[in-house]
Amino acid sequence: MDFQRARALLAFSTLILVAPHRALAQATIAFEPDRDNTIYEESENSNGAGPIVTIGRTSGSMSTLSRRGLLRFDVAADLPKGATVQSATLTMGVSKGNPGARDAGLHLLTEDWGEAMAFATGGQGVPATAGDATWTCRFSDGAAGCMAGNAWSVAGGSFMATASATATVGDAGAGVSWSSAQMAADVQGWSDLPESNSGWIVIGVEDVTSTAKQLHSREAEDPANRPELVIEYTCPDFDEDGHDNIVCGGTDCNDEDGAINPDTMEVCDEIDNDCDPATDDMDACNTGAGGTAGIGGMAGMGGEAGVGGTAGMGGAMVDGPNLGGGGGCAVGHRGNGSPSWAFVLAVAVVLASRRCRGLRPRRSLRSP
Repeated sequence: MDFQRARALLAFSTLILVAPHRALAQATIAFEPDRDNTIYEESENSNGAGPIVTIGRTSGSMSTLSRRGLLRFDVAADLPKGATVQSATLTMGVSKGNPGARDAGLHLLTEDWGEAMAFATGGQGVPATAGDATWTCRFSDGAAGCMAGNAWSVAGGSFMATASATATVGDAGAGVSWSSAQMAADVQGWSDLPESNSGWIVIGVEDVTSTAKQLHSREAEDPANRPELVIEYTCPDFDEDGHDNIVCGGTDCNDEDGAINPDTMEVCDEIDNDCDPATDDMDACNTGAGGTAGIGGMAGMGGEAGVGGTAGMGGAMVDGPNLGGGGGCAVGHRGNGSPSWAFVLAVAVVLASRRCRGLRPRRSLRSP
């Protein structure tokens, strides 16, 4: 192989290798929790409606007792069906707490739980109301007990032992963010199977005293302080028509039908074919098959021109003043009146049997 030919082949191969693939449409969406709560190891207290979520271990007389925060985000409500989650980042603000930086793990909860009306602003919580989660109950009965069959499988919450992500919680006024591939996988699972979504539990340092931290909850007075889950996701071009789904920032109003997209011509069929978003616009419904205008339009089949009119469909004339063809050897029925369909059918049968050789039958060679 000579040098010039080899160089051309190399260039072509490189072009194939580096040819850009069509990128998937990417979008970002943010969620606040649809519920949150704090559970307290020493009691059946709760804090479903309060402005804080408490984590970690207390000090003083409560030095052996822990607090854990519960959060859930209804991602399936707004995340497009079929979306692929690329990343998930949870951010919370620090309201107050013991000084010093402390790690906190985000664990996937495996059982559902409740948020009701218990309201507290301090680290001890208040007695749970009916429907609040507590250390032993997923849903309290409001009288220091559980609703029937609603105890946690394990006191303190049922969750995956390995944290989905770990982050460092600083002092008051700071923010803390968790983000990981496992968090993205958790969110993907909630999107694909909404009934599996029980959210996360936030667990601070519990083997050392004086590690408690208070984080802003979804009831925080300032919306800027409320927890926020930011999800980045992509949407594939499901119908492979070259247009991205409108929910991913694209222009395809129906990503399940490749014949519906902005490049498609609008036709008169009661469907928005070209995503404009008008349906069956005037031009589409005034032009079509069968004559000057489409089926059901000003002219065409059943209109001024068409079958049974002055001009026929597929030939010069059908049932008009002259002989014509509806795609074959047709016979004109003189006169402009509308023929009966029985007549038309009879003529068609006769013509077919005579193989289009004339309108009059051959004379029999045999004497009558």
